[in-house]
Amino acid sequence: MTKNVFIYSVLYTLLLLLNPLSFFRYMYLHIKHFYLMIVKCFRALHLILLFFERIVETHKTGEATEDLVAFLREAYKETLEPYHGWLAQQLFNVTIYFSIYAYKLITKFIKIIIVFKYWFCYSSCHV
Repeated sequence: MTKNVFIYSVLYTLLLLLNPLSFFRYMYLHIKHFYLMIVKCFRALHLILLFFERIVETHKTGEATEDLVAFLREAYKETLEPYHGWLAQQLFNVTIYFSIYAYKLITKFIKIIIVFKYWFCYSSCHV
């Protein structure tokens, strides 16, 4: 099976090398997708950078707050919102809405894990 895959990959490579147009098309598509991936990563990193800059700025001015959602919304509006369509923007708003209550969700998950751990240990020890 691996021998057939190797033969097909060699034949495909030879076909690409013999037909320059398909070779350049193949390379163009891979370079284009790599470029888009890099651009999206830089945009996401820019969002994170602005988010932390806002937190540091408010802390330096003495106006530190627990509401980090406002900082995240501002950073999103500056960095990613121009590149997102309506649906992506609405999904971001939903994500922000649920991140407000993330600490409550985490504490509930921890309680559930403790209950299951106790139940599992108790039922396995007394069988």
